[in-house]
Amino acid sequence: EPGSAPQPSSRTVDVPDLPPPIEKVPVLPVIVFIVGYIILGAIIFSTWENWTFLEGAYFSFITLTTIGFGDFVPGDAVLNADTKDGQYKLILACLYVLVGLAVISMTINLLQEEVIDMVINLAKDLGIIDDDDDEDDDD
Repeated sequence: EPGSAPQPSSRTVDVPDLPPPIEKVPVLPVIVFIVGYIILGAIIFSTWENWTFLEGAYFSFITLTTIGFGDFVPGDAVLNADTKDGQYKLILACLYVLVGLAVISMTINLLQEEVIDMVINLAKDLGIIDDDDDEDDDD
């Protein structure tokens, strides 16, 4: 009948499955990708800004980790009057930094659980945390 309460059925109620466990990303490929991205920036900035490779790598690392000392600033060389595509290079440099900041943030989020597990295991190995402390978390 319409409007009446639903009748219990003889079917079993499906219990929703637990969410799948979070898969951890291997550390090495992520670190290699970040180092490669910094090397790419070093190549780009050393070429465009007439910096050494080490200065380009330093700028990329300092900028992408948001330390930002300001001792190296892109645009000094590319915006000179004798460069034809300086503004184009400056826009690409800004895109490199914006994408790089997102990549660094993503990397930190991906590696966070792995680092937490490594620190917990180290603390257990050093005797700072008892092995039976994690049994409470499994309930």
